[in-house]
Amino acid sequence: MIQFHGNMEPAFRQDCCTGIKKSKGNLKKSQGKRNESDRKKQLTDFKGDLHNEKEFEQHFRTGKEKVMKILVSACLLGVCCRYNGKGELNPAIKELLGKHQLIPVCPEILGGLSTPRMPAERQGVRVMTRDGRDVTAAYEKGAEETLKLAELFGCRHAILKERSPSCGNGVIYDGTFQGKRIPGDGKTTELLKKHGIQVAGESDFMTREAFL
Repeated sequence: MIQFHGNMEPAFRQDCCTGIKKSKGNLKKSQGKRNESDRKKQLTDFKGDLHNEKEFEQHFRTGKEKVMKILVSACLLGVCCRYNGKGELNPAIKELLGKHQLIPVCPEILGGLSTPRMPAERQGVRVMTRDGRDVTAAYEKGAEETLKLAELFGCRHAILKERSPSCGNGVIYDGTFQGKRIPGDGKTTELLKKHGIQVAGESDFMTREAFL
């Protein structure tokens, strides 16, 4: 704090005080610009599932990790809904429960198919069972219902069962029921991707930065 001696002219005192106030004001403005610059840089560099500035601000204020809502094939959470009536809890996916909200889905059941059911594979745009029945309509309905849930819960990511005619991502069976694989997506994965939802399989989601 600056102290003035009694013999200093009042006008000079006033000028000094005014100068100090201006200096403080300029310092605050400078700090404010630096803080704003730092905040914008953090927003640009921030790596995670934050899609806009509002979400970043919430994260920045709370200091908490972003909780995502993720669609997950129910069979990967241990629900017995696969074509053979089985399910298997994936330990790595189970660990996500500690950080995120998982929304279990089974497109085949949502499409009206039973469990267990005849194995099916994609044959072009159709989905056929091993005994020759066309079940495309059920698989398309299951995809549409799954999309409804994704939009209802605000899911932007999904972890789905690999190679499934519904949930396969990038690789599916070729339709011959001989275990041969080809590039392609299941019906549900195909629809989710068209609506901007990122899809991963149970073996590769841990390599995706969004899920870490």
